[in-house]
Amino acid sequence: MRSRLARHWSICAASAASSSVASSIACSANCAHIVAGFTSRWRNRDIRWVGVALGGRVHDGGVVDHPRLGWSEAPVGRIFSETLGYPVSVASHVEAMAPRVEVEGFVVPRFGEP
Repeated sequence: MRSRLARHWSICAASAASSSVASSIACSANCAHIVAGFTSRWRNRDIRWVGVALGGRVHDGGVVDHPRLGWSEAPVGRIFSETLGYPVSVASHVEAMAPRVEVEGFVVPRFGEP
């Protein structure tokens, strides 16, 4: 799933020029539908919430400004929550990684290690 989402975000970045609001809504909705397809395979799991990590600046309520994509006040959290039907946390890449670094320390995996 990760590579499919990565390809989708790359396409969004390449076509982000015209309307930042329309682009952000379309890209967020498409990615949320990809995630919905993935979570539908987990019928026997109890999904409690979804986390979204992306570049740019994240404001309260999961609203995102992403200059490289041309997004301003993109309602990423709302779109994911409405599409998936779960509570959603939205964070920048750095904020999403910080708790892991605090717990595990900064570790660079070596080739062949899990």
